[in-house]
Amino acid sequence: MQQRPSPDRLPNSYGDVPSLPAVGDLQLSDFAPAGYTCLELEIGFGKGWFLLERARSNPNTGFVGLEIRRKWVHLVLERARNRAIPNIQPWLGDAKQALSRVLDQGIFSNVFINFPDPWWKKRHLKRMVIVPELIAEVVRLLTPDGGLFVQTDVDFRADYYRQLLLDTPGLIPVRGNGTIDSNPFTTPSLREIKCEAAGLPIYRLLFKKGEGCERPVKIPPTSLIKGEY
Repeated sequence: MQQRPSPDRLPNSYGDVPSLPAVGDLQLSDFAPAGYTCLELEIGFGKGWFLLERARSNPNTGFVGLEIRRKWVHLVLERARNRAIPNIQPWLGDAKQALSRVLDQGIFSNVFINFPDPWWKKRHLKRMVIVPELIAEVVRLLTPDGGLFVQTDVDFRADYYRQLLLDTPGLIPVRGNGTIDSNPFTTPSLREIKCEAAGLPIYRLLFKKGEGCERPVKIPPTSLIKGEY
């Protein structure tokens, strides 16, 4: 039996959605909502629960979202229009490819990465979102003292993320080793709500852009990335 292609791979299955060009330099005016001096970014917004609510609650801030699944970009775009949330711009695009092409620097006051974990088998490692190259670009794009907030419910991935952020030049933990107990931004993600309802642990990391951090990037042991099978 011939397998039907995933809807995510059908170019028009969810209509025309805003898509970042695959190549070429990007300027702030190409992808950010116009007229906002304060901007925030969510990488991998999924169904957009966090992004939409944060934009609704902060009307004077512009929000950019990057997502690789067309159907979720379409969903968030429709919900933003229906709810009259003008300060949000979702994009179909891979942050690992797009951020390095942004010419501007120091433009986001906060960057959010909520529950980015692919299935933790070896063949899915190529889908890892939080990798050294991406985090280096996030640091470049953060404003001075801008924040990076990461959440996960996978313990060994939390260990990997924490060590990577601790060893990334230009990032410093807001407290201790970067681990915090609760979401300081009050707006929960959908996965966060489900984890709390089920009594599952959530591992949260909060770092900020700081000066004078000259530590070399050290990749944590492979076991922290793969976990145990």
